[in-house]
Amino acid sequence: MKLESVCLVMTACISPPAQVINLCVKDMDYRKQQYIEAICFYIEKTEVKNIVFCDNSAQPVNEMLCRRAKEKRKNFEWLSFQGDYQKVEELGKGYGEGEILEYVVNNSKLLKKCNYMAKITGRLKLLNINAVLRLLSTSAFHFRSYLHEDNGLFVDTRFFVARIDHFRGELVDVYKKVNDSIGFYYEYAIASRVQEKGIMYRNFPLALNMAGESGSTGYSYHWTWKMLVKKSIPLFAYYFFHLGNPYSANGKSGEELVWGDYVWYKNFMELEGKRIILYGAGSIGKKLYVLCNNRCLIVAWADENYKRIRKVGGEKIIAPALINTYEFDYIVIAVRDEIIVRQVKDYIINMGISSDKVVWGLPIL
Repeated sequence: MKLESVCLVMTACISPPAQVINLCVKDMDYRKQQYIEAICFYIEKTEVKNIVFCDNSAQPVNEMLCRRAKEKRKNFEWLSFQGDYQKVEELGKGYGEGEILEYVVNNSKLLKKCNYMAKITGRLKLLNINAVLRLLSTSAFHFRSYLHEDNGLFVDTRFFVARIDHFRGELVDVYKKVNDSIGFYYEYAIASRVQEKGIMYRNFPLALNMAGESGSTGYSYHWTWKMLVKKSIPLFAYYFFHLGNPYSANGKSGEELVWGDYVWYKNFMELEGKRIILYGAGSIGKKLYVLCNNRCLIVAWADENYKRIRKVGGEKIIAPALINTYEFDYIVIAVRDEIIVRQVKDYIINMGISSDKVVWGLPIL
């Protein structure tokens, strides 16, 4: 991706409302200093050419930063408006972040000159942003995403890259569904729209080397170079060569969705656009749910332990005996053990279902 075609959009709230849900860092002066340091980093230490900084607390333009950007031959635009503080206090900071992005899309003169927007939470520094952006393909969306066992797909919104026209058409208004008080954060709102619309996206080819402080928890981000290289190698290998299975499990915090095309085209092409039932809700079932979710219609998910499991990622797990009550094209057995697979297949056939409708393609996993 050419850096000249990308506009870095830094979202900011220098002076936040007093009662924002899940906001740890609230001191105005401290936040302002962090924003200034981040802007200076992108102006002076990166090859990013176009930068839009947008604050939703109506703070005046920082002329010093504008001069510094001009000296460094960077295109810099400071936008400021008064956001809907009542809504932000009621629904959470994710609402405010989405409101900022909508304002930028509708009002930024600099954004109109670019093809892509790279959104970054304004107080954070993406230390390897040059490499990350240069390596990206021209896909419409790049997200870092996870599958949470209890809450479904989760998109990391600290940093993402999108074609501006696609973001305007698909995601710009999704923040209006955010409600932090019930746990439906901006991350889940975007993820929900991605699933609802079947939006295709790619993960990043490198691990994101963030520096800064989380506004929600106060946690300071810091990765050693050893950690960064270790996490980047499988991402890079998969992104460009479809090598290996860079599937990163992080326990209850989620599973990284960096795996898919190779397994899909090798094993499951006949399922494209078809109605399927997944049989098995263990670790393999979760992987196959991620793999199939945007490529075909999952009409049901069955497991013999349905009473214990109940739901995975917000999806109800049904009893295998109910399979025949659904209209489907294929049943995908999400089990690794071949002995168990044969038992499951015999069970399904004994229900009067043709063996031609039963798919198992897991050796590659």
